[in-house]
Amino acid sequence: MKLLRLLLPVFFLSFTHAFGQDNLPAVFEIMNDTADHHELDHSYWQVLEDRSGKLTINDVTEASHSALFHTDSSQIKGVDNSLHNYWFRVRLKNVMQAEAGISFSNEPYSEQFDLYIFRQGKNVQHRVSGVFIPYNKRDGFKDLEAIPVVLQPGEEVFIYKHMYKATQAYHTKDHLLLGFTFTDKLMLDVYNHEDENTLYVILHSFTFSVLLLACLFNFFFFYINREKVYLYFASFLLFEGLVFFELLFLFFLRDYPKARAYMYPLERFAALFFLVHFIRYLLHTYRYFPKWDKALSLLSYLPAIFTLAALFIEPLLSGKWSGVLWMITTIVSALLLIVLLITLLFFKKENNRDIRIMLVAILPALCVWTLNFGFVYVIGILSDRYNDLLSAGLSTILSKWKEQLDTPIETICLC
Repeated sequence: MKLLRLLLPVFFLSFTHAFGQDNLPAVFEIMNDTADHHELDHSYWQVLEDRSGKLTINDVTEASHSALFHTDSSQIKGVDNSLHNYWFRVRLKNVMQAEAGISFSNEPYSEQFDLYIFRQGKNVQHRVSGVFIPYNKRDGFKDLEAIPVVLQPGEEVFIYKHMYKATQAYHTKDHLLLGFTFTDKLMLDVYNHEDENTLYVILHSFTFSVLLLACLFNFFFFYINREKVYLYFASFLLFEGLVFFELLFLFFLRDYPKARAYMYPLERFAALFFLVHFIRYLLHTYRYFPKWDKALSLLSYLPAIFTLAALFIEPLLSGKWSGVLWMITTIVSALLLIVLLITLLFFKKENNRDIRIMLVAILPALCVWTLNFGFVYVIGILSDRYNDLLSAGLSTILSKWKEQLDTPIETICLC
């Protein structure tokens, strides 16, 4: 009896050392697995802002830092965009008679998140995932950026989550959150969308093949006659093809995730740059509308300038300035595409048969791109940033159109 009395406090302290001694959140009881996703009420989890970015799991589990964890108030005060590192903690208990398989996804969106799972009488489990984590170093479901956790019947676990966000665009209603998805439901959702994802990859790979073939032909024509119109068109096809080439990142560059963060926007706006100059030389705007041609030439550099600024300066911005450069880049690109449409309309009454054929070939794809940037992207950014209900409604409608029809229409137009 005396031995039991001596051992009980030791056992209790060993289990609660990692949790801190006070200020703990309430235990969230997992009662059923019928829901697809549980976003936990703020009373069940706590947050600690890491302004230095140097705190480790050993630091945050010490009593001095444990006392600094607090209930989240970002739904009222908003998110401090100058912060890049957060620590969360939550207590979960499986009160079902069966195993509870849950998964923590990359929410809120972050470049890296770490899970530290404390179980009674066992070593701490460390799992990591996120956008900037190389594919071969991700734990759990690598493609989904989700980490599974299994709780035995009656088991209670204490979980710490560290989240690193390189940038946080300003949103009026942005707030922190913590939640999980039941693993079976997550796998079912992946299975149900497998055909759509496969079709998407096949369609983009086919488009890339056609664009690459056309690119090689146009480089060959440029080599023969040295006309710049072929060089600009070949360059446009090359970069637009890379935008479509999803397999480049799915298989060849998946262990270099940061490359994707830089390559995609540069490819997108390089394609736009060469598209502008292709149309200039195709329609000879420098001959018919010299002042308009100079304006087009100058405008073609703006998306590239703002893209570079967004890539390298955006991480330094905070508060309401965060996300401004990406928003300006998207708006400038949309305006440039509208200017290109206006340029094509200048030649609407031309009697030149070749020009009319070219207009018919270019207009459909250009209209799709203008709709994407001018409405879907711009309205989506504005609705997210300023929480405008009308813009949000339009963005939702246009996004559904984009998901269902945008890729097939753009593929047909390009091919």
